[in-house]
Amino acid sequence: MYQGVIMISIIIPVFNENESLKELYSILTGQLKKQQYELIFIDDGSTDGSAETLKLFEKDKKVKVITFRKNLGKSLALNIGFEEARGEIIITMDSDLQDLPEEIPNFLAKIKEGHDVVVGWKKLRHDPLEKRLPSKIFNKLVSAMTGVKLHDFNCGFKAYTREVIKSIKIYGELHRFTPVLASEYGFSVTEIPVQHGKRLHGKSKFGMERYLRGFFDICSVYFLFRYSRRPMHFIGSAFLSCFTAGCLLLIYCFYKQFVLMKPGVRAALIVAIFLMLTAAQILLSGLLAEFFNYHFQNGRLDVNQYLKKSGKNRTGD
Repeated sequence: MYQGVIMISIIIPVFNENESLKELYSILTGQLKKQQYELIFIDDGSTDGSAETLKLFEKDKKVKVITFRKNLGKSLALNIGFEEARGEIIITMDSDLQDLPEEIPNFLAKIKEGHDVVVGWKKLRHDPLEKRLPSKIFNKLVSAMTGVKLHDFNCGFKAYTREVIKSIKIYGELHRFTPVLASEYGFSVTEIPVQHGKRLHGKSKFGMERYLRGFFDICSVYFLFRYSRRPMHFIGSAFLSCFTAGCLLLIYCFYKQFVLMKPGVRAALIVAIFLMLTAAQILLSGLLAEFFNYHFQNGRLDVNQYLKKSGKNRTGD
């Protein structure tokens, strides 16, 4: 359990949210005035003057601003923020004022209860049905595929212990799956309902394509954690499917040609041979994957990512 004064890092990716920044900064500094904290803003290639506004905040010694020359995506922005964060507790939130700073004490309370990741759940959303329905389907699908039961994987309002961010790396659109990554390493993940503030300025940066990309990303996460250490287990299933189908089709061809004495098996024979050759290629790929996995990882698991820190190592200043 955490004791004493805890350093808190707030990581805020920014992309064209200039109209919201001054109000967000004012609310955050007021909310955190009794805490030991730092604010890390990552300007992800904004073109609306956000960078200039963020420079004004740098007069505050508790503020750090990182600026990208071009838009590189939220996952990379968060990764940079994680690397720069000095806090024992790290909170991520959006810069559009829809994540309310007043909720931060609730996240801290859950972390202090012993959880490693706390995820915000925007139970009552100010979004149209065409956004809420795909989101609900997406969240149920992710829960079913990963076994991590959360209502709102897309919510950017999350809190982490330092051990978590030292253990996970994210890329692409994987920022929404940090609870899944953390759970895979044995960290405690929970969620709390949070208010969903109305967007007062600007417009949403996400459309329906977000969910399509998210589906492919969750497939990547599922594969990486189920099969990355034993790729042959995944490839073996594909091999068996092709090999079995090829064998059955080959048996059918011989039976039809030599038992029933019926012609016309050429097309089926070609397909059978194709399936057998494909199975051989899949098997070879699996063996190569196992070879590279063994030699590059030395055949061993990085146990450090699964080690639980002692209570002494989770104590503040």
